[in-house]
Amino acid sequence: MDTMTPFVSAVASIARQRAIQAADDAGRPVPTEEELKKIGDEADRVNTFGVGYQTDRSGNPIPVGVGAPGRETANRYASIRRYEGQAAYEKAVREIYKRDPQRAKALNLPEPPRVGAA
Repeated sequence: MDTMTPFVSAVASIARQRAIQAADDAGRPVPTEEELKKIGDEADRVNTFGVGYQTDRSGNPIPVGVGAPGRETANRYASIRRYEGQAAYEKAVREIYKRDPQRAKALNLPEPPRVGAA
């Protein structure tokens, strides 16, 4: 296997194969490599973010649903503590208190200590 070739997901690979097959069946020329890359990238985004996903001004997908900013659950923070460690948990708690203190309190997260407080 060539280590210099970029990784292509199974979803992107299937979408590319279907595009080639559809063009061949319709008697059209096979899509260019650039067009096939765009088809594969879009298939990966749809697979990750869902059909009809929203994008920001730059074209980046906006996370929505459970776990997205503003829709976190207490289980998210429990799993961060368990699998990423206490430092990552404290960082995540500080981040949500900075962004949305009411949401953090609703999740019963401990308020982080203030910097410089004794």
